Formats: sequence, structure tokens, C-alpha cells
Amino acid sequence: LITGGLGGLGYLFAEHLIKTYAANIILIGRSALDEARQARLQALQELEGQVRYLQADVGDLLQMQGAVAHAKAHFGRIDGVIHAAGIAAGHSLLESDLGSEPNEFQQVLHPKIQGTLVLDAALQDDAPDFVCYFSSSSALLGDFGNCSYAIGNRFQMAYGTYRQAQQRASKTIVINWPLWKEGGIGMCDDVHTHMYLKTSGHRLL
Repeated sequence: LITGGLGGLGYLFAEHLIKTYAANIILIGRSALDEARQARLQALQELEGQVRYLQADVGDLLQMQGAVAHAKAHFGRIDGVIHAAGIAAGHSLLESDLGSEPNEFQQVLHPKIQGTLVLDAALQDDAPDFVCYFSSSSALLGDFGNCSYAIGNRFQMAYGTYRQAQQRASKTIVINWPLWKEGGIGMCDDVHTHMYLKTSGHRLL
């Protein structure tokens, strides 16, 4: 099961898992299937594994409980979970309108914090082999004043530690990805990307 499943990284990992293991995949996304998403889904469905797309907000418990139930009804069990859903912040904290409702700051936190908690609650009766949170190096390095994305990813690091300490049957993994050349959530423009790479010592993955 992959949240953010037809986004950049979700799609890349779904494609890899199908090509390498002929895996059956449940993709979770909050958006309806438009022409571009339908084309991506069709490309995956033409590979060896079975692929289903379910529209659900990872931060909505009822929707995610329904998605998990649908996945289990179709495939029998969920062997692994990749939580790749995320939203990039478009402005620094000083430029954000914190008085709006819902504001951009909360929108960025939603899939990372609420989504992580909801996903765990929706899976409380299941024991997949692993649950993997796609966090970011911004959790450690910051994100040039956007704050919300760094906080959301830092939460996933902390929650991953907490979840693993509970000694559950499923292994908990947190990956702090650097910036991806293609597929990941990047900086808002090329200037910020260049500054980020230069100051962090990273290269685009």
C-alpha cells in the first residue's frame, strides 16, 4: 500500500516493486483520476502485478479505514506500507498567511502528521511486514524558512522511533531522502535548490 501513490516517488516505487517483484499494489491518493493520473495508472497496470487506485485523504480516518478494508478484501492482506504522501511548502513562514483557514502551513503538516497518525490507526488490526515513512533531509537541515515541511518530516522521524520502540510485529523504517532530481518534492525554484545543495553538501539524487 502506497500513499501519495501516483505522485512522483509513489509512482517510481510502485513501478520498481512491480517490475522487480511482480508486486500487487494499492495506490492511495486524495485526487480524482484525471487524464495524466489515468495514464500513469494504466502504465502500471500493463506491467506484471495487479494495481488498484483508491481515492482517499490519508488524514481522514474513515476514508483510510475504507481504503484498508478495500485493499484487504481484494488482496487478502497488506504486506508492506510506504507513506509517501506529502505537500511542498510554497512560501517561507514569514510570507505565509497564517490567518487563513485552512492555511498553507497546516496543509503541509496534514499528510505528514495527521496522515501518519491516521494511517497507523487504520492499520491497528493489521501487522504488515514493514511501515516505511518517506521523510526528508529537511528534518535535520531545515528548509530555508518554510518550517512546515521540516516540522512534518521531523515528526515522522520521532513517530518512527516511538512506533519501533513499541516492538510491534511490523518493522518501522524512516528514510530521510535528499532532494530528488525527478519525482520528489523539491524546492520552490532553481535558486533555492542551488543554495540548498551548496550549503548542505548534497547532490540531487
